[in-house]
Amino acid sequence: FWSKSLKVFAAVSNCFTGSIPLTLCNSTSINTLALDGLQSATSCRRALFPASLDGIVAKGLYSIDNPLTGGVPRCLFQMANLTTLHLSGNGLTGELPSDLTITPTLTDLSLSHNKLEGKVPSAVLNRDWTNLDLSYNRFTGELRVNHSRSYSPDSSIYLEQNRLS
Repeated sequence: FWSKSLKVFAAVSNCFTGSIPLTLCNSTSINTLALDGLQSATSCRRALFPASLDGIVAKGLYSIDNPLTGGVPRCLFQMANLTTLHLSGNGLTGELPSDLTITPTLTDLSLSHNKLEGKVPSAVLNRDWTNLDLSYNRFTGELRVNHSRSYSPDSSIYLEQNRLS
């Protein structure tokens, strides 16, 4: 089932039992991991989203509207080939670490419609995004505008419905 050439893993609208096989976490060929529409039962959430996904090398991780809880695992931001990380609408809580390190390949980050709070880490604020969506959370603090930064005309940044100043 798990081959070295597996590029896409889609587990959309399922409720698996157990955990993601470690062979998947060690894959170097996966570029898309889709975990959309997981069931709302706690056992379903824990089975498909273990505490650590270290070792997964992916270009896109989609987990939109899954009823996950807890914080965002730090390792997701450090996946070597990750370009897209979408964890919107999951009820995720807690803060993003102030010393967060983000892989250079990540250009599309969507953490909208969660319950994340605290200050937005400088690693998130001080980079050029194709898409950044932190809307509908509980982020606080002051956003400083860097007038020397030039964003691509195709860039999108969404920060509405937070507690930012």
